[in-house]
Amino acid sequence: MPNYDIIVIGGGHAGIEAARAAALMGCNTALITMKTSTIGVLSCNPSIGGSAKGHLVKEIDAIGGIMPLIADRSGLQFKMLNTSKGPAIWSPRSQNDKYLYPGYAQQMLKKTAYLTILEGTIEKLLVSEKEVRGVLFNGQELSCKALILCGGTFLNAAMYTGRDKTLGGRVNELAANGLSDSLLEHGFDIGRLKTGTPPRIFADSVDYSKVRIESGDEHPQPFSHKTSQVRNTIACYATATRKETHAILEQGFADSPMFTGLITGQGPRYCPSIEDKIYRFNERDSHQIMLEPESLKGNTIYVNGFSTSLPKDIQEQALRTIPGLEHMRIEKYGYAVEYDFFYPYQMMYTLESKRLKGLYTAGQINGTSGYEEAASQGLIAGINAAARIKGLPELVIERSDGYIGVMIDDLVNKSSDEPYRIFTSLAEYRLLLRQDNAFERLYEKTQIYGLHDGSEKRVMNAISLRKKLEESLKGIKISKDEANALYTEVQESPVKESELLTTMCKRPAMTLSLIREKTSHLDAWKGTAFDSILWQADIDIKYEGYIARHLADIEKFKDLEHKIIPSSYDYDSLQSLSKESKEKLKKIRPHSIGQASRIPGVSPTDISLLVIDLKR
Repeated sequence: MPNYDIIVIGGGHAGIEAARAAALMGCNTALITMKTSTIGVLSCNPSIGGSAKGHLVKEIDAIGGIMPLIADRSGLQFKMLNTSKGPAIWSPRSQNDKYLYPGYAQQMLKKTAYLTILEGTIEKLLVSEKEVRGVLFNGQELSCKALILCGGTFLNAAMYTGRDKTLGGRVNELAANGLSDSLLEHGFDIGRLKTGTPPRIFADSVDYSKVRIESGDEHPQPFSHKTSQVRNTIACYATATRKETHAILEQGFADSPMFTGLITGQGPRYCPSIEDKIYRFNERDSHQIMLEPESLKGNTIYVNGFSTSLPKDIQEQALRTIPGLEHMRIEKYGYAVEYDFFYPYQMMYTLESKRLKGLYTAGQINGTSGYEEAASQGLIAGINAAARIKGLPELVIERSDGYIGVMIDDLVNKSSDEPYRIFTSLAEYRLLLRQDNAFERLYEKTQIYGLHDGSEKRVMNAISLRKKLEESLKGIKISKDEANALYTEVQESPVKESELLTTMCKRPAMTLSLIREKTSHLDAWKGTAFDSILWQADIDIKYEGYIARHLADIEKFKDLEHKIIPSSYDYDSLQSLSKESKEKLKKIRPHSIGQASRIPGVSPTDISLLVIDLKR
């Protein structure tokens, strides 16, 4: 029987991060995938990042994952989203080449020491005394000390276009049918979810005179600290549906697998299909459509905003009513995928199963949607599986540490019946969890796992420089005349006496860059090399009061997190607990009072009763 330290099942974005992290930590690792050529495929939109998702990618970079670098190398267009709002919700996004991205991913994995890639399928798990011992792979037993499941949308998967049903998790790729049954045998609670993808059309069939150009940033920024520069090589385009579009789509509702009950799984609320948008928001006459090129070499466009599983003829007729698409030709029709997932209340914050020791789950198998959510979980699962074997401390990212922590906490405690998508609004401490300070938040906490190669030193030096700058600014006073000259320039009201530089920077229109440009007070910080340092220092100064409030809240949060609930605690013995709270607490079995307080249905009164009982 071949022996491995860790086996990772699935070559999607979760599997890539899990396998690479485990191997870099010195574990003999096998990555099992149906086809090596599909590792890292961008199944839906060929893009990385986006609102809050970009935060996850920057956190993956800080911990030492590979997605940010692959995204930079395969990127076609880069944009920082939400820049008209506060810095807490600025989020990077890239449009990527659908051929280059998996190509780079496969290349990097093949060069990773201690990592073996195997092609085939898993028939069942090998379990002894509630601990995973290996898998049955292509009829052969493989042993392991830890197993990471990253099955994506392939578990018992079926694809739908209208009433047509095809078994599989992606076009021309088979479903994985044995794994769910194997886990059911061990008492896992399994549900069904649905996701979908829009049609792809030929780029040369679009009338570009009728659509609006959407360009990337003038000065695009990379995801990875290893990338010195990225550039934009394509433009995207915007158009919109019309009333006529909606009328045609409604004609197909009778054959929609969603509306006819062929699909029972819940779809993503915040990324609905076009038919779901029309059904739920029937007062709207139009929905935005983005036309996003999929590759430099190819001739196809991803029709973002038009995810659908309606019949092919309806898709075709409806698309031709959209300005610019009157003569479009479809390369691939849209379809929906329904698949199994495992309710994530069954896992711990390390992503290890509560039911089977040594079993970890990551990605869409945990009920999430999106490449970034999957990659983040894969990285955490890979680190923790390897840490368990190597005798290192387990890694738990808390809500106050990063968006990865917010996501995992939400998954474990809320276990929704619909695909989970990360949002900035889900983070209570988002002003501290910005995309620009991921290294400062997570590097020291995770450097023990050794996933970096030394290139991170430049980032840490920049952080040290910024702290030095902020300290040096505290004593600088600017004369009344000099201050008022600056205030006049940015149309701020004048002052009657000299003012601290830090006080000046709290005004909305005043920046350290302007003070550097117009005065001699920051001569030591001249040059573009210091631009990002000054920008981050500006944020710290402007939002100092809010940040201090967040830090105080985090101290209270951590106090509750450190109030541990014994794993053997008998909730039934506390008679005064409400019935609903007892059910939720027994189901999730929180490790702390803090975690218990975030479980929906557990009231503050019940938390107080629990705290009192634990003190006895």
